[in-house]
Amino acid sequence: MEPVVKMAQWTVYGIAAMVWLGALAFVGYRIHQMRTLKVVDAEVLDAKTKSYTAKHYSRDATGWNVETRSRMYSADATVRYQYEGREYIAEASHDVRVSSQWLQDRLTREWKPGFRMRIHIDPAKPDNPLAGLGYNLNTFLPAVAMVFFGFVILGMGYGLGRILALFAR
Repeated sequence: MEPVVKMAQWTVYGIAAMVWLGALAFVGYRIHQMRTLKVVDAEVLDAKTKSYTAKHYSRDATGWNVETRSRMYSADATVRYQYEGREYIAEASHDVRVSSQWLQDRLTREWKPGFRMRIHIDPAKPDNPLAGLGYNLNTFLPAVAMVFFGFVILGMGYGLGRILALFAR
């Protein structure tokens, strides 16, 4: 196989490895969060799905800055809980924000007033709770997606090597 073809193929393999390392770092961050944040029982007072516009910036092939926008959704619940003898009423946001409204709507349907849920709080900022963190698919969904796309990229690198080898002959 030509050196240029091998270099192109191994570059794509390197990108797949970087995606997998990113997934590993994300999982490490999540585990760190779950070990350092305190778990508190809370009562849901109200729940809703919020939408907002996320902006993304990149450069196109000509070097121009390009702004793209996408609609994102977040499940939020107003909760009441106690921490170190003090009662708090705060808005707990689900940690995973996605572009799929039905996924967040499913959570807000579960979080009816009176529903008991576990939230995570930072002892330094107990008035800023986090909902939905734990050993579940929602917590690790971004890492699972990154591993999947790493395999897709790996397959693209393999296919690229096969296709470029045909043109190199």
